[in-house]
Amino acid sequence: MPYFISDETDCPAWAVVKADGEVIACHDSKQGAVDQMVALSLAEDMEPGGELRAPGARGKRITGEIPAYIRDAASRGIELFEAGDAGDGVTAGTVREARLMADGQISDDKVLRTSAWAARHAVDLEAPQNNDAGDDDFPGPGAVAHYLWGIDPVDPAPARAWFDRQAAMIREGDMAGKRIVGGEPIIICDIDGTILNGDTPIAETVAFLDESPEDVYIVTGRSESDRASTERALAAAGVDYEELLMNPGATSDTLNFKRETAQRLLEEYDVVLAIDNNASMRRMYRALGIKAVNVGELPPATRKATTVMETRAHFVDDMEIRAVGEKMTFKGYAAVFNSDSEPLPFIEQIKPGAFTRTLKSRNNIRMYVNHNDSQLLASTRSGTLRLQEDSKGLLAEADLPMTTDGRNMSILLEQRIVDSMSFGFSVPRGGDTWSPDGSRRTLTEVRLHEVSVVTGQPAYAATSASVRKLAARVAVDEVTLAAALVTLESGEELDEAQADLIRGVVDQLAPKDVKPDNSLIVAKQLLALMEMQV
Repeated sequence: MPYFISDETDCPAWAVVKADGEVIACHDSKQGAVDQMVALSLAEDMEPGGELRAPGARGKRITGEIPAYIRDAASRGIELFEAGDAGDGVTAGTVREARLMADGQISDDKVLRTSAWAARHAVDLEAPQNNDAGDDDFPGPGAVAHYLWGIDPVDPAPARAWFDRQAAMIREGDMAGKRIVGGEPIIICDIDGTILNGDTPIAETVAFLDESPEDVYIVTGRSESDRASTERALAAAGVDYEELLMNPGATSDTLNFKRETAQRLLEEYDVVLAIDNNASMRRMYRALGIKAVNVGELPPATRKATTVMETRAHFVDDMEIRAVGEKMTFKGYAAVFNSDSEPLPFIEQIKPGAFTRTLKSRNNIRMYVNHNDSQLLASTRSGTLRLQEDSKGLLAEADLPMTTDGRNMSILLEQRIVDSMSFGFSVPRGGDTWSPDGSRRTLTEVRLHEVSVVTGQPAYAATSASVRKLAARVAVDEVTLAAALVTLESGEELDEAQADLIRGVVDQLAPKDVKPDNSLIVAKQLLALMEMQV
């Protein structure tokens, strides 16, 4: 494989690289990189590859090519900042980026932001204290800010023109990919050095992907011939993904393969992020208009809390439980098509095909009791949970475990004490439609997160006769009470209003000679008894 030199890596200046972007060594100067490239090439009896450029790059890309007048301005800005002459609006990020500029380093993002910042703040230079070095109050806060952004306030035109030219070049490259902003959002992710280090999962990436609401497409330079072992490695790491896209050709052509794959995905999806440890690959993705980061730039894995997961439950009239050897196998519909829900308060209906796409993904779907992840019954990855769509709805078949939860649930299901199922889902962009008055919702596509057998009152029957009678007896809204009961029975956290409502109901219905215990555990027990007596 030929050796090249490049200034488009994570090295501070120049690097010797392979054709796929792998960095061999960093160098302080271009000549040092050239010397090593030639030496390595001669040792392996091949021609030096020359300078490697990311596809779509036009001329020199910024790092190491910042004009002296911009570096000098940034250096002056640092001096003034350290002398206390900056205004209150200067941020630590601006100062950090000014130090990098003074050192000859700048990112595409900083160039774009500086071009826009300079246009917005041109008016600041109309004041003598910000444009006249002979003024008694020079340099004013506006002048110091310009210095920190790499612009000499006394002669701003050259720096502005440079930033504008570079920004235009970056935007021109960004337009090379036709990003489908209205498409379904997805994430592209590499494997080696990104998800796995050898056989060891990289925890930050795995956690981020697990908590991301977007579907994940694995795009790797690994050969297609390694698919089986790669799938096993991803499964062992606990990575859920929509599709694994592998290099059909030589691994030396990884960059072109990833570029062509990303371009195909852009024709159908909104690729919101690419995660790749290779700097050349990240530059390629950015040239296509895709935000690209390495593992160290990922935000903390706390996004799950922002993902809206809804749950829906219904009575199952054709549930089946049977013994297969020493285990019990359960079969029932987690969702039913073309059936109106009870008021939620809106009426909802699931259309056939709503689960087609999500079932084709390789995401691990689990079966719980009451959506409680501490009460796991089965999973698709283990093969103990099998899901399929038919003309009626989403059919679930599960081999119940020989655990306390599994054995107890077998008995409850067999005796029809438990007769309801539920599923947890989120709705992708365009996956639902609403009637003009907002009273009806139709689900045409959902992302399935889990299925559950539920021991409480199904959400689809939340306004049953017993709840209506209970609501009338204590003079509260039946829909509000039903929602609180469903939340309580499912084990989810009540909001403050729901908790106050349930405590109030308990206080009203408790025997007069008994001081009410407002704990939610007692509330749940009392409500269960009261509903039976209504």
